[in-house]
Amino acid sequence: MSVLTKRFVALLLCVMFFLQVTACGNKQNSAANKTDTVGGATVWSAPSTVKIQQTDIEYANKGKAELVYNAVRNEYESQQLILTAEKDIDSYDIEVADLTNGDNILSKENIEVYNERYIVSSGVGYETSYMPDPLIPLDAARDYGELKIEKNRNAAFWITIYIPKDTPAGVYEGIFKLSVGKETADIPVKVTVNDYTLPDEPTAKTLFTWRTDRMAPGELDSSNAMYTKYYEFFLDYRISVQTMPLETLSGEEFAACVEKYYDRISTYCFVAAVGDTSMGLYTKEEELREQIYAIAEMSSPDKNYFEKALVYTIDEPDIENEVMDRAYMLTNYKIMSELLVKIADEIANDKTGRFDSFKQVKDWRTYIEDVPSIVPTGSSQFVMENLHLDRVNDYLELINCFC
Repeated sequence: MSVLTKRFVALLLCVMFFLQVTACGNKQNSAANKTDTVGGATVWSAPSTVKIQQTDIEYANKGKAELVYNAVRNEYESQQLILTAEKDIDSYDIEVADLTNGDNILSKENIEVYNERYIVSSGVGYETSYMPDPLIPLDAARDYGELKIEKNRNAAFWITIYIPKDTPAGVYEGIFKLSVGKETADIPVKVTVNDYTLPDEPTAKTLFTWRTDRMAPGELDSSNAMYTKYYEFFLDYRISVQTMPLETLSGEEFAACVEKYYDRISTYCFVAAVGDTSMGLYTKEEELREQIYAIAEMSSPDKNYFEKALVYTIDEPDIENEVMDRAYMLTNYKIMSELLVKIADEIANDKTGRFDSFKQVKDWRTYIEDVPSIVPTGSSQFVMENLHLDRVNDYLELINCFC
């Protein structure tokens, strides 16, 4: 064989080897993003941090047709399983199962499945979209015949797994059964449980506003019992909500509610009365006094319930209009500040003994007089353009917590 022929053969072998390696590489990349087609639907996954629109069938970052979780004990973690319909689909469903790690079991009783419902989102300057928002328990979605998909539309399961406190660390695996029409498929599930237990009591201080009147359109129920379910659901995810589930503004009920949830919340707000928010939230002095008294009565050096307390005096004081002028806002803040000092004086002068345990707390007066005041503001650009600089110092003397 000539030298030239040998060189040609060697070159040909190199090219063939290169093509094989490239092909293997493409195959591996394809497998890494593998989706499955079941009953006319492409099945893929997405993290819980992403909203997949109903019409976003060409979503760029489709995960494999599997569910992978990484969690610690006493934590909820969620993932999404998405179905993209290639034709009209009359039915789809999923059946969960226990997950195992050797002899250890992560029970299916700790797995919740919701069907995502889409709402039309539109507005001036925005394109109309179909965003996932309400999470409907799978049983309810099944009963109401909602498990259907139109061609070129997405549907999604939101699947949440809770890791009990006594779960041994390790990797738990299993198979969920997906059905689309008359076809079924196995969905691999993998949960890595790290050797750490999240405490019940949250340490990051947060406060989320919640409009109870917004429940009625979605639930057809605006009762306190329904709000309690929402409030406790938020607490499961370590979200402290501004308004506790109260029937009245009485000090007795307020204190009982604070005591019931204290170890699960990071903050709570005194609620004197909610009236016209443009005129300030605190409109009834007696209710506020009664609530502070009730919290003081049950506080002591061992457990000072004021440590998580906040006040929310006026909503968005930076807004400029005829009613909410800054002079008026400052007047209201001064009234609130003076009222808190007055209530502290009343507790200091009380001779009945009802506040004796609280008065043993070091610097107890500061917990009332300097209770953090939450002040939601407009955009920073608006504030900088409109804030009267000559009043900045007046504000800062009265407000100790902006957000």
